[in-house]
Amino acid sequence: MEGWLQRKDEPGETAFEWGPLAITDGLAIIEGTTRYPDQTYSNLWVIRLNADGRCSSFTEWWMEHSTPSTE
Repeated sequence: MEGWLQRKDEPGETAFEWGPLAITDGLAIIEGTTRYPDQTYSNLWVIRLNADGRCSSFTEWWMEHSTPSTE
């Protein structure tokens, strides 16, 4: 927990865009992009839902975008 607090984002410092790739009664797959001042990440979430619509499972994959060379 301490590591998260030391690296917390300040308001307005990041941007997040997302959109659904697939949605069914029991499953949602979401694609997102997270932009920090010095780095960008692609995100993929798989969210499984119970019959009452509450989350029963959440899995996240993320990939750091490469930083272009300045040479």
